[in-house]
Amino acid sequence: VATWISTGLAIEEAQIALLIEVRRIGRRSTETQRLDIARQRDRLQGQIDGFARSALTHLGEGFDADDEPEDLDVDILDDLDDDPADFTETSHTWTNSPELTVIPLPSNLGVDRCRRCMAEDLIPLEMSLREGQANDALHNLRIYLCNKAILFRTTVRQANSQALKTRAWSQVTSVQQAVSLHASIYTKTRKQMMKLEPGQDQLQKYKPLLREQLKISTAVGDPNARGQRNESLAWFWSVEVDLGGPDQSWNEEFYRVHWLRAKALRDRWREEMLLVTLEMDWTCKFFLWKTTIWGEHMQESLEKRLPGHGCYAGRQSHMYSLLAQDAQAAFQDLQNVLIEAGDE
Repeated sequence: VATWISTGLAIEEAQIALLIEVRRIGRRSTETQRLDIARQRDRLQGQIDGFARSALTHLGEGFDADDEPEDLDVDILDDLDDDPADFTETSHTWTNSPELTVIPLPSNLGVDRCRRCMAEDLIPLEMSLREGQANDALHNLRIYLCNKAILFRTTVRQANSQALKTRAWSQVTSVQQAVSLHASIYTKTRKQMMKLEPGQDQLQKYKPLLREQLKISTAVGDPNARGQRNESLAWFWSVEVDLGGPDQSWNEEFYRVHWLRAKALRDRWREEMLLVTLEMDWTCKFFLWKTTIWGEHMQESLEKRLPGHGCYAGRQSHMYSLLAQDAQAAFQDLQNVLIEAGDE
């Protein structure tokens, strides 16, 4: 059963890859590209037919593969700001294309229908496999985003001729297509997981992936660039971090740079918290000092029989006394918050 569901997940990934390929070439495709797409569709259709035939074995006789057909719903995520020519907005996909066929997985059938087909035991199994698929997609997404950042640092910015720039941008485009593929796979995987009634821990771990989170970080390519003071990594960079793989050194470099930046940001905020605490104390002491100074001026004015000056000095002393009381009352709650934050 696990092998059958794994085959279905692989078919979905192949569908997403083919959708992206069709979207990339657009309507102005060459004959060679159309033939390649046709071969991929034939191969994919054969896999879907075999998967649908084997579905009767696992889902029971109450399952009908042709019941309520609909097109596959996939959100293609890409970053068009780096190179607008990476992807085209037109698509050459028709409604009867195999890349839009919904295969009979438990997540596509729904929990209620699986229960009616006596296939409820397939739901936790697919959920477990979906978690692994999501982890793999996020891991590959981190790998290719690291590669993209390193390409800008080592290839694009050092290209000093038109030929080298063209070659460098072709490498960036290739990596960006891989980023789009794995981001789209994760988005589809999470959408399917939501149909399987996930737990609270899974909802907190697997968050929605936004298009702006696919931006590469410039901290590795240009650590001294402006506007990076409060920049932080997206949430998926801290989900089951694995520094292995063929690009282990670059991954370690990427995390090392951002770890140092995060540590510097934390140290700055710790210093800011310390300064704010001292500034609150300095403010209260300043008001009390002004209260004392104006009180002394009032006494001197009264001794010199200057009632007008004495009244003005007394009013100033009273004003600063009230300011000190208000500041102490207002800062008391903030100091408690800062103490709790410091303990954490």
